[in-house]
Amino acid sequence: MKLFNKTYETEADLIQGCIKGKKRAQEQMYKLHAPKMFSICMRYIKSQENAEECLSNAFVNIFNKIGTKREESSLEGWIRKIIVNECLQFIRKQKSDYLYLDDLSKEPYQEEIPVHVETDQIFEAIRQLPSGYRTIFNLYAIENYKHIEIAEQLNISVGTSKSQYSKAKKMLQGILKQQGEIHKQEES
Repeated sequence: MKLFNKTYETEADLIQGCIKGKKRAQEQMYKLHAPKMFSICMRYIKSQENAEECLSNAFVNIFNKIGTKREESSLEGWIRKIIVNECLQFIRKQKSDYLYLDDLSKEPYQEEIPVHVETDQIFEAIRQLPSGYRTIFNLYAIENYKHIEIAEQLNISVGTSKSQYSKAKKMLQGILKQQGEIHKQEES
């Protein structure tokens, strides 16, 4: 992978520079990965200020732990995992925001989402979910965690993870349906 700075032409060179604590390498790593990682933070954290704080804290961890990254693992995947973990730590501190209900008796919402939904509409709809729903939806549907992993990460039951995911999907479908109806009204 060719990078944009002549000093660090390869990912391996960049990683070595960061391991050595070179400010230029750290700056390049941040500029290269921060925009995408910030969007991940924004999926988990509603407030831009708090998402920026999570991103900043995560990059401190990244620079402190860069020497522990295994060669065979993807740098972006490794960074992403640290970003997600930082967001989860923030969310755990705000735990009162969660809506944990062990209620699996309700049937999932079955109405289809309109096909013409744009990616930014989905992103905004996800951001409107309550914190607990949003976190579990992101972990399961986007990060591909299994419910047992989510339960362990968030110190909840597997049933709660499944229930929260089901309710998040239902709420997300409702939000997207409402957005579609608003969009149709604007076009009329």
